[in-house]
Amino acid sequence: MNFKSSKIDILGIVLAFFLCTSSVNSTELLGDIDKIGKQQKQLIKLNLADLLNVEVTSVSKKPQKVAKSAAAIFVITHKDIKRSGVTSIPEALRMAPGIDVAKIDDDEWAITSRGFNGRFANKLLVLIDGRTVYTPFFSGVNWDVQDTLLEDIDRIEVIRGPGASLWGANAVNGVINIISKTADQTQGGYVMAGSGSTEKVMAGFRYGGQIDEFISYRLYSKYFERETNENWRMGQGGGRLDWDVTKSDKLTMQGDFYQGDVGDTVNMPSITAPYNTFVSSKTDLTGGNILLRWNKALSADESTALQIYYDYTDYDAYTLRQEHSTFDMDFQHSLSLNVSHNLIWGAGYRFVSDDIESTSTISPTKAQTDTHLFNLFMQNEWEIIEDELTLTLGSKFEHNDYSGFEVQPSARIIWTPNAEQSIWASVSRAIRTSSRAEQGGVINQKTIKPSPASFNLPVLVSLTGSIDDASEELIAYELGYRIKPTDTVSIDLAVFYNVYDNLRNFQPGSVIPAEDGTHLINPVYLQTDMSGETYGAELALSWQALDTLHINATYSYLQMQLHAENGDSHLSERREDRSPHHKFSIRSSVDISPSLNWNLWLRYVDTVPDFKIPSYITMDTRLAWKPINALEFSVTAQNLLDTQHSEFGSDIVLGQSNEIERSVYGKVEWHF
Repeated sequence: MNFKSSKIDILGIVLAFFLCTSSVNSTELLGDIDKIGKQQKQLIKLNLADLLNVEVTSVSKKPQKVAKSAAAIFVITHKDIKRSGVTSIPEALRMAPGIDVAKIDDDEWAITSRGFNGRFANKLLVLIDGRTVYTPFFSGVNWDVQDTLLEDIDRIEVIRGPGASLWGANAVNGVINIISKTADQTQGGYVMAGSGSTEKVMAGFRYGGQIDEFISYRLYSKYFERETNENWRMGQGGGRLDWDVTKSDKLTMQGDFYQGDVGDTVNMPSITAPYNTFVSSKTDLTGGNILLRWNKALSADESTALQIYYDYTDYDAYTLRQEHSTFDMDFQHSLSLNVSHNLIWGAGYRFVSDDIESTSTISPTKAQTDTHLFNLFMQNEWEIIEDELTLTLGSKFEHNDYSGFEVQPSARIIWTPNAEQSIWASVSRAIRTSSRAEQGGVINQKTIKPSPASFNLPVLVSLTGSIDDASEELIAYELGYRIKPTDTVSIDLAVFYNVYDNLRNFQPGSVIPAEDGTHLINPVYLQTDMSGETYGAELALSWQALDTLHINATYSYLQMQLHAENGDSHLSERREDRSPHHKFSIRSSVDISPSLNWNLWLRYVDTVPDFKIPSYITMDTRLAWKPINALEFSVTAQNLLDTQHSEFGSDIVLGQSNEIERSVYGKVEWHF
């Protein structure tokens, strides 16, 4: 795969800018540990009930307390991430109720919200600091390249349910917004190193400083090597600069660049014996992004924001070789019409250019495409009864190159009779537009061995994209209740009922002979003839049992009913069986002493019948010791109850899924 060097050079120039700024006033970069970040320290000190007052931005694109949010939102804090001992963003997402996280292979994940899971789950919108991450060919997320220094993540806001009225297409079943700390929250130095049974090498470095009293910056780099069934190594670096240009103008500039490779085992269908062979290969991963954000406060009740980013990805795998670039521009204006009305509106434009090279497994109809997306959104928040009853109406208006003009409205209402409880409800429409693969292309999935029924010829099964312009559609109904019965306990319950239309389904076609007569072809066409309903409930409990003991528990229930009009009903039933009905998680955090803390995490996941995966229980634990405030040693053990277990299977592009092994690693972290 040939890289587009000009795009890489642009990223290099921007990252070089960060490196140059780091040399300015270098003698002033020796700040002490007390400057690590006052706001982050305050968050760590919060007890679990107080977390209802943490401000989030993903629900309404403005700061808003969790208790006042008319949506099923869960916040994974920096403290949660640190004390859990996770080493990746997908692992951290397991903490949220309603999010189905399953590991397929060392670098492959199936992650979704409220059903329809798969490696390329396409009904979940994922953002990192406002930057959308997905692959346009499958409309899913390549989780193996979505990474950052976990120490720099401020929080992860997880919305279950549609967020399309603000975020647009593909925010169907949920929105995950990964938000990093500002540069002034990461002052001073940070060094991390560790090793273990599967995490052979993990290392990270970050340094933050100030150019002057108005400009803060940080630079970071990280590297890891993971070795289980397949080797995986990745290096990443970047930085962030926050500049208070004036009292009312703030400018943020940030960027990342990564490069690595990972082993992969995929099925190679062939028309000659042995017909299906698992081939070990290596996938080369390269990419980067740059982002510029400008916030301007026009008054105490009015502000504007402009965000521009560019993202480049080169994904060179044995089965898929793709290169794509994304340019995105988004403007937002927030103002108060009067004491009870707040209006947010905005407009945006996105341009995606991709280049996909045909392989023996995947062949797109067109090698190169350019797509354009235009959008406009408006949302009005009306406080009907002051501090008690609020109604929010809004809609996203989009035009894309696949389905044309789309409208995605929502209505949300929340009643807060007192400071201890709130009840909210919503109804929303969301759509998912077609991907490149669905519009046209062939995926050679497997070969059926010769038999008398096939005239003693092998049969090549080929998935064929043949979708018209119809988008998948969701009408979602949600109801939620939050209560804080005591100062140390908070309960958050959400129930939902979703109605889907134009869902994708496979329709086997008639077997036809190949042009050269050496084999038969069994085309399986993608259709939009499936509908369905999903319903369920999600519960989150937070309890500060003692001053030194914190407990978090979550439970999720999901039921899916899919109906195929003309397609293969068996395949429809299989999709129902790819998400577990029941999931349960409980995490405890104990401060044994001021310098020693112990964390335990127990999870139960119900069966996944489609892949014949039985229910399983996992247990992780982490013990951390801080001999001094700036230094921490920790040991983490994962999957203690089994030597290994399976979580998901391979789909679409068939590969070899691996069992998740028991593992242990040690880590040292130093702030200076």
